[in-house]
Amino acid sequence: MNSGIKNKQDKHDRTKIHSPANSFRLLILFFIGSAFLFAAQELHAQITSEDCQACHEVKIHAAVHGKIQCLDCHLIKELPHPKPIAKVDCILCHKNMKEMQEVDPHQRARAQGKAVPSCTSCHGAHEMYPMSSAKSVLHPKNIENFCNTCHMNVGYTQIYHVPTIKNEDCVQCHNLTTKNYPPFDAEQFNKSVHNKHFCMDCHRDIKEIPHAEKLSPVNCGGCHKGETVIHKKSVHGKAIAQGINDAAQCWDCHTGHNVLPPTYSDSSVNILNIAGTCGKCHANSTFAKKYSIPIKNPFELYQKSVHLKALINGLNAPTCTNCHGVHNISVPSEFESSIYKGNLPKTCGVCHTKAYRDYTQSQHWRAFLMGIEESPVCNDCHMEHSVVQSVNPQSPVYAKNVAKTCTGCHEAQKVIERYGIASMRLSTYESSYHGLAMRAGNLTAANCSSCHGHHKILPSSDSRSSTNAKNLPATCGQCHPKVSKSIPIGKIHGQSISKTWLFGLVTTIYIYLIVITVGGMVVYCFIDFQKKVRNPEKDKSRKEEHYYIKFNLLDRLFHGIHLIGFIVLVYTGFAHHYPDALWAKPVMDLYGDSVRAIAHRTAGLIIITIFIFQFVVFAFTKYGRKQFIELLPRFKDVSDAVKLLLYNLGIANARPKYKIYNFIEKFEYWALVWGNIIMGLTGFALWFENQSLSIMPKWWLDLFVLIHFYEAVLATLAIVVWHLYWTVFDPEVYPFSRTIWSGKAPVHEESSSVES
Repeated sequence: MNSGIKNKQDKHDRTKIHSPANSFRLLILFFIGSAFLFAAQELHAQITSEDCQACHEVKIHAAVHGKIQCLDCHLIKELPHPKPIAKVDCILCHKNMKEMQEVDPHQRARAQGKAVPSCTSCHGAHEMYPMSSAKSVLHPKNIENFCNTCHMNVGYTQIYHVPTIKNEDCVQCHNLTTKNYPPFDAEQFNKSVHNKHFCMDCHRDIKEIPHAEKLSPVNCGGCHKGETVIHKKSVHGKAIAQGINDAAQCWDCHTGHNVLPPTYSDSSVNILNIAGTCGKCHANSTFAKKYSIPIKNPFELYQKSVHLKALINGLNAPTCTNCHGVHNISVPSEFESSIYKGNLPKTCGVCHTKAYRDYTQSQHWRAFLMGIEESPVCNDCHMEHSVVQSVNPQSPVYAKNVAKTCTGCHEAQKVIERYGIASMRLSTYESSYHGLAMRAGNLTAANCSSCHGHHKILPSSDSRSSTNAKNLPATCGQCHPKVSKSIPIGKIHGQSISKTWLFGLVTTIYIYLIVITVGGMVVYCFIDFQKKVRNPEKDKSRKEEHYYIKFNLLDRLFHGIHLIGFIVLVYTGFAHHYPDALWAKPVMDLYGDSVRAIAHRTAGLIIITIFIFQFVVFAFTKYGRKQFIELLPRFKDVSDAVKLLLYNLGIANARPKYKIYNFIEKFEYWALVWGNIIMGLTGFALWFENQSLSIMPKWWLDLFVLIHFYEAVLATLAIVVWHLYWTVFDPEVYPFSRTIWSGKAPVHEESSSVES
């Protein structure tokens, strides 16, 4: 005990003793004690231990109480004695225990009215053995099992009879105002679950104060055996055993003195605070790097999760301990870990019961049980700490991201080769009708999960699979209610062998057509350009004062509308195929695919309407019929094209003479007619896909997508190369031809006569 405190106490006691009142009390007590001792001596003289043993066959161990008589403990006045006899008060002899009992946990519990053991419960009554005896329950080999008869969770036996050092003695040095000692907040401690405990209950190696500066770490296992045993087997406990002092101890999570129940909002292990408690270590990337922890920022990722948002909103959602465990935290590679890949579905299934039930019937789970470790579990698709809702664009299962999430495995070369699964899942999807719509931002378009399901994913050969041939009409019918049940839908990714040749043929034809046609246009225009640039005066001989009316007002109006519609069609069409391109992304991000689709279809309708109206004019007006006749292709057009080429090459001496429409304009017009028919038919079939699927198999739509795209490429390149050259970049008309805007065309000297 602190010598200063004891001297002060002794002085105080002496002052009390020398007062007159206390002197009188002591005199009275002296006479009473003398009388008591006299009576006891008389009783001892009359009753001996042999007398007691005549009825009670009791053996007293010589090394403990062998020298005392029965009446030293049992104050009996006569024999036979009355029953029951008074309880023995061990303090009569063991006066040094009186002060120690004040801090003894059993004595404190007894003061609260609890049924707790007495001296004899632990030390025995008559057959009492010294603690050094192997027969004693307090022998070091026996004491833990003995204490565990009541305290099943006690981890080690504490020395209960310790010097009387009360909390008040400790607080004299350890308080919030001192600087030389670790602080202690008595107010916070009084709110904690340990507020009934003495400092000595935890700091057992303190025998006196002032105590040694460095104390042994507190062993919480003295009371919490089960938790301590589990913690020692955890990743934290193993790290501590290896000498890693940064690993989490009990007080790192529960705090030292302010231990509060988890139900308290300010408890460090309250469900809303656990992430922050774990984050004291796991929010530090330096800490993660130091100890080779693979996930560097789990706390930061969890802050973004739907789980934390749900907790904040008062919902029952998981935090760190729900997935990783409380005291039994293990690394994912350990089979008993709750986050081991094989255990993770069950861990998540505690909350997501239906998803767990469906997943355990899936092909993915079967594959994992067969030893295919690449087979995905929950976190492969949903992530682990940063789990967000599927409507969040950052989610791997966001509609637009699903295809890339799935193809992370289904496009992986190692997985494809090792397990013989089909390849090109992503490319075949992205080039499909659904894939193009999804890439363009149409989130209602079908993705992988729309057809294969979310968790209960089965192979198409399984009759229960949503992609089984018999089930496809119902699966597709979720979005396409008019899909024909009598017409086979066919393969979704790619085409059947019987149709592959057709798609290959169409692709080959268009590629050759584009290369030859556009390439020929480039060469032809370049030869004409260089001829006119080298001989500008000779080739620019025309009478500017002579004009004839080539286009009337209606022609010019049709051209203007067609021009605007074509530009809108080209931009919105290619934005559909390449939504992430720099020229398309700003508009797509600003307006989205719905606006793009409306603009594209509106422009298409306008062009088709103009196209139909043009033929009405051709059929029902005199001007139109004459214009149509002039536009009809003739053999002379081929001859004119050859003559112009020979002239530009310097082989012919004169350019060909044209009528109202030359071969350049005729070629372009009939290409426009062809393009309008092809683009109109395929476009309407793709626009009204439900009606299309009611009369044709799905592969027709795939073919229409292919044709629509290549035809758009051909038309766009033809306009850019052919039309723009002859109307804008031709040196004779540069900076642009005014004919379509004014309707007047100059009369060339080399031209044949035309009617005005």
